[in-house]
Amino acid sequence: MPVPALDDSLSKEEFLKLIPAAFQSVVFGTIANNRPYTNVADIELELDGKLYFATTYQKGFYHRLHAQPYVSITALKGEETMSSVGFTLNGTVKEVDLSYLDRIY
Repeated sequence: MPVPALDDSLSKEEFLKLIPAAFQSVVFGTIANNRPYTNVADIELELDGKLYFATTYQKGFYHRLHAQPYVSITALKGEETMSSVGFTLNGTVKEVDLSYLDRIY
């Protein structure tokens, strides 16, 4: 999906729906033991103004999210710097019920 210009004409709802459709893979920045960590994860779903992704409890990423749920996510799409579109969002994550896996996958 082509990415439109990310400017003030795009509503919050339109922007959030665009993320799983056009960007999908994003870089998550987390903190643990006063050190930064990054992980790539796929944003699979937007529902009611929230973004959803999946990870497993065996991964360090999951444990970092539980210890410190504040994250920064960044994505970039394009082939050259001046023609690319990107964004960064900051927020908190919350574990949801396993029933969301049916919607995600």
